[in-house]
Amino acid sequence: MSALGQPIQIVAVTNSADFQLGLPQKGSLASIFCTGLRGPLGTVAAPSQYPLPKQLIVAGSAVTVWINFTQTPILAIAFEDGYQQVNVQVPWEAPQNPLFVQVFQDSNSADLEDPNPWVDFLAANPSAFKWSVFFVDQGYAVVQHASDYSAVTKQNPAHMGEFLVAYGLNLGPVDNPPASGDPSPLNPLSHDQVPGGACTMSDGVEIGGVSVIPTYVGLAPGIAGVYQVNFQVPAGIPSGDQQLKFLRGFRISPEGQCVLSGTGDVGIGPYVSRPALIPVE
Repeated sequence: MSALGQPIQIVAVTNSADFQLGLPQKGSLASIFCTGLRGPLGTVAAPSQYPLPKQLIVAGSAVTVWINFTQTPILAIAFEDGYQQVNVQVPWEAPQNPLFVQVFQDSNSADLEDPNPWVDFLAANPSAFKWSVFFVDQGYAVVQHASDYSAVTKQNPAHMGEFLVAYGLNLGPVDNPPASGDPSPLNPLSHDQVPGGACTMSDGVEIGGVSVIPTYVGLAPGIAGVYQVNFQVPAGIPSGDQQLKFLRGFRISPEGQCVLSGTGDVGIGPYVSRPALIPVE
């Protein structure tokens, strides 16, 4: 248990998919690493019901997290030897892009301005843009076989022609978004949307160097803060561990007016996600 009165310190803020530094986009899951929170070793999880709570009571004290001065839903707090990990959902309604983080336990608190702020796609250099999308476990993407929702593993690899379901974050605005802390809807689904400032958007999945168009990109129904990407494994993929990437391109209008023909529009991208591994047979 942390010593009573020890000040809280925020050591790092990361996304919860591959734990790269920097807060993810609104609606996605973040992990905040701290010292100084009081609590017993182990994990204190939110109740298994929605909406997610905006505070957890630990050792008789309320723990809350604020991002851009907006209180965040909390999934769990892990108390490890020497540090704590707080998993939260970045609020959809947070003003501007996620940046300022505050952690409170009663009157004890800490704050941090994210030194690795999210950069809007249209303002970023695609060749230098570092983009985390897929949840990973020991380097392998978290993917399921669409036929039975079993996990894709080395013992149960993906096969050419089958449909897969991958899970991720940082895939931007959606139509009919749920409230922060609530699960994503099933009917209708929450599809990804073209962000403001762009005329059109094109998504792709690359596996083993071969690109395919996903059949669905949007929020994963029944879960808070998780996106889902459905795609078919293309032919011609070598057997073995292959890199899985997400690609996104945009067309914008320098004149500020999008036209159906695309005449005069300018292409940007593609932006390419950090790779994750997927076993193929």
